[in-house]
Amino acid sequence: MKVLLVVFFLLLITSSFGQNSQTDRVVVKVTANYKPVTIALVKSKDHMSSIQTNGGKLIFKGLETAYYSFLISGTGQVAITTDSILIRNGQLLELNITVNGPCLYDHPEDKVPTCPENHTDNIIPIVYGLIGKLKDSKNVEIHLGGCVVSDCDPKFYCKTHQKEF
Repeated sequence: MKVLLVVFFLLLITSSFGQNSQTDRVVVKVTANYKPVTIALVKSKDHMSSIQTNGGKLIFKGLETAYYSFLISGTGQVAITTDSILIRNGQLLELNITVNGPCLYDHPEDKVPTCPENHTDNIIPIVYGLIGKLKDSKNVEIHLGGCVVSDCDPKFYCKTHQKEF
């Protein structure tokens, strides 16, 4: 009987060392009817950081104890603020965002691009990716969009108002 008791305690002790404690996680679920969405993390009414995304999961860790909320917005859309949530030291804050709507930058092929300020002059295309030599680079006007490409990126740039749309 003593041998069984000793073996039981040894197994109990070794299994307790094998456990890793998982930090509590607070999950916030949001749905947007447009993309891309800009998500801002707000701590007690102070803007902390923001990111633009087309949906998915964002995890924030290393947050100090405070009330946090998210401000979700898009170009020309009404901003949505989530309820404030108390996050304690060591807790993870996870945002699951689902995007159901169309891309705000979709333009019909046959439509003349119009600036958000309502004019059609001084508009040039945006080119993404690594740009090599252009055939007639003296007469080509483009706006470099960067190397990170998603399924919802601006396609035109207004030189007058310095806006991508």
